[in-house]
Amino acid sequence: MGAACCTQENDQNSTPLQVAKVEPAFRQGPANEEVAPPAPEPEPPLELKEEAPAPQLEPPKVKEEIVEEVVEQEAEGMVITFQLSTGSMKHVAFTSGPVGLDFERKMPIIVKRIKEGSPGQALGVGLGWEIVSIDGVSLRDMDFQSAFATLKGSCARLPNA
Repeated sequence: MGAACCTQENDQNSTPLQVAKVEPAFRQGPANEEVAPPAPEPEPPLELKEEAPAPQLEPPKVKEEIVEEVVEQEAEGMVITFQLSTGSMKHVAFTSGPVGLDFERKMPIIVKRIKEGSPGQALGVGLGWEIVSIDGVSLRDMDFQSAFATLKGSCARLPNA
């Protein structure tokens, strides 16, 4: 019969041996054989959905403010253009006086104080604003006396509040 190992032939309580087939855990081949990694699984194709075209939006309508339109006024009003500390310009239309703005007697004319309850305060004029034009007439190249005369002449046309 077959070969027996570590058993006694006359052992009556022994269970018969079971034989299992064993396969090597590693393939045998050349020692430096490179094994390629498994190929990646192909990705499923992308489904292209046809989207409805985006609605065409009209650009916002911008109201163009032209200085000449702002300066045109009734004979009783006055528009002072200020340059703010940010560099932007602001047109303020005065319809009554006295305007209530105080400044030093030098160029440029910069608002130093606003009288309480005055049209200047009611219209939101700010401290530090520079007067750059009056009724469309630039003060930039004027001396203080000429600029003050222009301001005084325009203020004289305003009815008192």
